[in-house]
Amino acid sequence: MTNPALYRELPPTMHGSPEWLEARLAGIGSSEVSALFGLVDWDSAWTVWLRKTRRVPAGADLDTETMFWGRALEPIIRRVACERLGLTVETPGTLQSVIRPYMLYSPDGLMSDGGLLECKNTAWFMAGRWTGQIPDHAELQLHHGMYVTGATHAYAVGLIGGNRLEVVRVDRNERLINLVVDRCNEFWRGHVLADIEPPITGTTADRESVDELHPHVGGDMHVTRQQIDALHAEYKQAHQAETDAAKRKAVAGNQIRALMRGHDRLLVGDNVWVALKNGRFRTKDFRDAEPELYAEYLTLASLDTSELREEHPDIYARYQAKSLDLKEVA
Repeated sequence: MTNPALYRELPPTMHGSPEWLEARLAGIGSSEVSALFGLVDWDSAWTVWLRKTRRVPAGADLDTETMFWGRALEPIIRRVACERLGLTVETPGTLQSVIRPYMLYSPDGLMSDGGLLECKNTAWFMAGRWTGQIPDHAELQLHHGMYVTGATHAYAVGLIGGNRLEVVRVDRNERLINLVVDRCNEFWRGHVLADIEPPITGTTADRESVDELHPHVGGDMHVTRQQIDALHAEYKQAHQAETDAAKRKAVAGNQIRALMRGHDRLLVGDNVWVALKNGRFRTKDFRDAEPELYAEYLTLASLDTSELREEHPDIYARYQAKSLDLKEVA
């Protein structure tokens, strides 16, 4: 059961409103916890810090296509989950911890047996993470919620690929709750309140945030050797290690293919060690080997980027990807 003495419900606000956005800045939401642990690519401690310290607009992460469909399908997922569990549900607003007011939780539902409810709309390729278990980021989210509410258990409900619903009960784990509380406390006090920037990571979220904060302006930027030396060396070493690892992987892969001798799977006894899986369609090979069939099924013309660059150089530059080219220095 939940313990109402541990939390209070914040005044209701409309999703996306200025009041709703401001409330999100007042603490760490359960969906942000996995970013503090570095478990997801779409968010990070640095991007959470940028939002909480108002270095980016409050609504910078407000909506994506995935978020839109998650909200749109949430009532359906909740209704079916209740039917399968034989329980009823209440849908409160944002809940705030009394002991640690910077820990906020917006449950998808409070179940009639005292458990929490979290609804997820996820892609088909995530199915393996929902077979008798739930993804790590969802488990952290639930334990954050269990800390705020005092709940002893929760239900994670995942709609996978739009046609398969998994309902998994998660019981309270005090060790995991302590990890969540410690990390949230360290981040809020050590970074947000102290206004100390966390390290930038290698996530897509950080890459996109860097580009948004520092749009391309061209020209030269002068820095000291002390500023770039260690980063330059680290990047080159990592690049070389990546290249070496790719070569070793290719060698081992080719030797395994030779060992398979054209078969689909490689077994030791009854245990499958290797299996072929379908990958991307080899368009170039298909075009070269089957030119007539290729022409028959070619329905979309390619984008003439050369002409676009010629006639609209500013727009072309805006969408041209940029990569790092590290030079040898003495």
